[in-house]
Amino acid sequence: MSTCAVLPLRLGNAVRGLVVVDNKHNHGLINEKVIDSLQTLLNNAGQVYETSRQQDKSRELLSANYDILNQASPKPSKLKETLDRICSTARKITEADWVLVYPLFDGADYKFDV
Repeated sequence: MSTCAVLPLRLGNAVRGLVVVDNKHNHGLINEKVIDSLQTLLNNAGQVYETSRQQDKSRELLSANYDILNQASPKPSKLKETLDRICSTARKITEADWVLVYPLFDGADYKFDV
């Protein structure tokens, strides 16, 4: 007879994977304290990964801000590059499928539903 344990791998509040531990070959029982320690390790690893991912997003946003400020120019080609960079960065940090920039005209009364 063997035993197994299935542990969640959490990244932030979401479960992103499962870790399966089994003793099929030695047919021993799985020590509950060891499983608890493994779950703690998995939780910590997930937290470190999520923190690192958020830091990468922040660095990307900061880098885009610097690029945009350094390249600000009234030339249409620079404007397109700037807007492309804004969309690219927004997609990365929000993990969205797409982002677009919609121009607004002076004097119009816009209402937004975020």
